[in-house]
Amino acid sequence: MTGGRLPQWTAWCDESDVAPMFPDAQTRSAVSAEQPRLPLSCYEELVPTPAGWDDRPCGYLLFGPPYEPVANDARQRGWAVDHVPGRHLHQLVDPRAVADRIMAMTRDWRSSTS
Repeated sequence: MTGGRLPQWTAWCDESDVAPMFPDAQTRSAVSAEQPRLPLSCYEELVPTPAGWDDRPCGYLLFGPPYEPVANDARQRGWAVDHVPGRHLHQLVDPRAVADRIMAMTRDWRSSTS
């Protein structure tokens, strides 16, 4: 940490772990150029949420095992949970599959509330 700010998140892990998250070097470069260096306090604060915010249709699209605890929390809240196998940035690797799954989830919500 320098100047009270964390390094860009892609510098937090070994390159061998980060590189496979991107479909190619050009995408990696574009994402890296846009990464802010956030203060640690951003990760220490709880974001206030209004009561009842998750009473509306919500969903969680799971890419891989590291996110199972979040998916389980979503299930316990009654959210729709689906899975597209991938890593942290799978929306960059296979945007069509991710978008198609999200669209299918929202169609399911619309049909269940009609």
